[in-house]
Amino acid sequence: MDIITRSDLKGIAPPYRSFSEARAGELRKSAGVARKPQVFLSHCHRDNDVVLNAMGLLAHFGGDPYVDWLDPGMPDQTDAQTAQLIKVKIESCARFVLLASDRALISRWVPWELGFGDARKGLNRIAILPVRDGDSEYSGCEYLQIYSSIRSTDNYNYAVFVPGQTRGTLLREWIS
Repeated sequence: MDIITRSDLKGIAPPYRSFSEARAGELRKSAGVARKPQVFLSHCHRDNDVVLNAMGLLAHFGGDPYVDWLDPGMPDQTDAQTAQLIKVKIESCARFVLLASDRALISRWVPWELGFGDARKGLNRIAILPVRDGDSEYSGCEYLQIYSSIRSTDNYNYAVFVPGQTRGTLLREWIS
């Protein structure tokens, strides 16, 4: 997997600006306004600085990113209801993207979300967005190698690459 650094991610697309922007998207959806394909963004909450940039990337390429802490329907405190609501949201989203930071991979929730997403979505609707601070590999998380990854292409675009393949599907096409 090519590694995207946090600073790379900040330069790819403008970040989602605020909770109010995401909330406006939720209101448009509930009003029945035509919507973009929704993408569940699995991540560690301690990565909120790059989550907004990842949301910006997904939105830039045609997706409607879903992040649980921006959802007013989520409980204030994590509990069993949180898990049930996340399961429903993963099932309802067209795609699943794992923001694979070091923090995310040691999280208790992120691997659980990926496992649930895998069971419901299958390999073709899941992609890993590898975001690292350095050049290290995902030691101990070799299972990530079975999933497609979002990487840059030669022409300053982004694509989803199936493991072992050198040609990818443009991110905009994969999301739609």
